[in-house]
Amino acid sequence: MVAPASPPVSPLVVVVLAADTLWKSKKRKVSEKDTIRSREIPACFICQQSGTGCSPRLDYRVPFQKEFAAAEGGNVTLNISVIANPTPTFTWYKLTDRNKNLGSGGSSTTDVSAVGKLTLTNVQQEDIGTYQVVVSNGTKNTDLVVNLTLHLAGPPNIPMNVTAWSNGPHSVSVSWIEEFNGGSNQTFLIQYRADTTSQRTNLTKQFPEKRLHINHTAVISNLQPETRYLVWVLAYNKYGYKGFTEGHEALTLAAGEEPSNAALIGGVAGGLTGGVVIIVIVIVLVLLFIRRRNQNSTTSEKPIIESYGSGMVRRGRPSTPNS
Repeated sequence: MVAPASPPVSPLVVVVLAADTLWKSKKRKVSEKDTIRSREIPACFICQQSGTGCSPRLDYRVPFQKEFAAAEGGNVTLNISVIANPTPTFTWYKLTDRNKNLGSGGSSTTDVSAVGKLTLTNVQQEDIGTYQVVVSNGTKNTDLVVNLTLHLAGPPNIPMNVTAWSNGPHSVSVSWIEEFNGGSNQTFLIQYRADTTSQRTNLTKQFPEKRLHINHTAVISNLQPETRYLVWVLAYNKYGYKGFTEGHEALTLAAGEEPSNAALIGGVAGGLTGGVVIIVIVIVLVLLFIRRRNQNSTTSEKPIIESYGSGMVRRGRPSTPNS
């Protein structure tokens, strides 16, 4: 007797199962990494008892700060937290001043944790630059060498990697990368205007900082269909601002038209990073393929390129900077 044939498996099911496997694998790797990290402290205690020693490494329990800022005439303390046994020594240098040796600074120790500090008083322009700390405790492995940067406190740096794209007939999304905050908490302001007017509008919602080099995404709603919009991003803090980003443009879709594949993928990937983006993009592509195949059976697809003014505008995908 012949066994009945198995029912065909949907491509979507295959992709979802593959994504689930990839996601579980990613979580397992992260879990293993966290387990290794969690063993660093007990391992150093074991080294302390056995006398074999532990070479210096960053203390992952304390957020690592690479960028520091000080107001002119003010004070600032550069610091670094490490795990080491025996107790390490800290030697500080100023790389932007012919590798000038600044001595050991100050330090505090608790069990196998140590914090090295270098305090600068009455900071002046000549104190700004790159500082290096060498952490050593005489173990066989190499010393820990870390570079830290001191800035003069002021307005934040202008955001980077600004991108704008259409979500549909009535909305545009914009994303940007957060840069150094100038030594004070920064906030982001979005301005936009249609190309038919010179008057800019502020987006009511403002966006607080997250973390250096983290991606932000905002949505501008209540826009007109088939209209080109210019978008700018401004970062400011208590010291002021350096200026807006260059204007980036996006063309809203026609009424009833859906975003293109590129716009959907760009919108999803805007707030994600790493392997998660790959998984989501694969799933979105399969869904779009299935939807398009169904649409093609009844009607032809509308082109996503249309003329606008003297040039061609690609609708529904990230735009290029407006010069």
